[in-house]
Amino acid sequence: MADSIEELYETYNILTEAKENVSKHSQEYLKCMERTKGNDKEKKLAAQIVSKFFKHFPDLQEKALNAIFDLCEDDDSMMR
Repeated sequence: MADSIEELYETYNILTEAKENVSKHSQEYLKCMERTKGNDKEKKLAAQIVSKFFKHFPDLQEKALNAIFDLCEDDDSMMR
């Protein structure tokens, strides 16, 4: 689990440090979307990252919305 959280933070740093070139890191953004299906800590962090960088990936916005909607339907009420 710690490795997964650490990887998410590394991905966040890559996206943040890319600044105006962030849209070139779609694979990293996709990894964050995949983590919305992980454990609770991964879900929370991934949701924050997906929402923060949403506007930079117009081609992935539908997929990102679906990932967020999945979290809205999560069994855990704290996740919703």
